[in-house]
Amino acid sequence: SIANVEAKCAEKDGAIATKDSKIAELEARSAELEASNTEKEGCIAELEDRITEKNANIAEKDTRIAELEASIAGKDTSITELEANINERNVGITEKDARIAELQASIIEKHAAIEELEATITEKDATIAEKVASIEKRDVSIAEKVA
Repeated sequence: SIANVEAKCAEKDGAIATKDSKIAELEARSAELEASNTEKEGCIAELEDRITEKNANIAEKDTRIAELEASIAGKDTSITELEANINERNVGITEKDARIAELQASIIEKHAAIEELEATITEKDATIAEKVASIEKRDVSIAEKVA
């Protein structure tokens, strides 16, 4: 019976040794996992730092976008004002074009009147030339009669 108890003790010692070995393996694995978790936590901390930097960059870019949008709005207003100015000038140009057309028509009428006057002058010059020739003939005739 002591042999039985010793055999049972030896069995239990073997089981305990197996369990101790298993515990040692699990503790080693746990240490590996702990080291891996520590490394991953370091990576997570780095990623969180990078996210914080990226968020700061995004905030800066959002501010810059807001500034650019305000600038664009100002330029849109300037463009609208310039377009209104151009439209006013176009109205003025249209009015001036109409006035130029009126003046051109008046000039054409005056040129026609001048041409008519020149034709009349040419006719009168011819009439005068005929009268001068007639007077010269009379003068010659009178001079012949006097002589």
